[in-house]
Amino acid sequence: DAGEGVVGLALAPGEYPTLLLAPGDRVDVVLTDRSSPEQTPTDTGIVVASAEVFDITGLGTQGDRFVSLLMPSEDAAKVAGAAAAGRVRLVLVAGADR
Repeated sequence: DAGEGVVGLALAPGEYPTLLLAPGDRVDVVLTDRSSPEQTPTDTGIVVASAEVFDITGLGTQGDRFVSLLMPSEDAAKVAGAAAAGRVRLVLVAGADR
């Protein structure tokens, strides 16, 4: 739809909540802190609340997944930038249709 975008994330085990994650599930996209103990922590928190899982594909044999998320287009660029820096985790939102 107009105003929506799909962003793809290559995620390792621990960066997504469950192997049972499926299209239609709702997830919060969380920005994690990648600073070392000597550095000042950077901003963390929810980047996008309740994004819809659009598609999931397995990558290789180590449990990596390519997860596509549907969200407002203005949020897609923020999520893509955080993912490129290796700072994204997904949190399954309670009450999702499953």
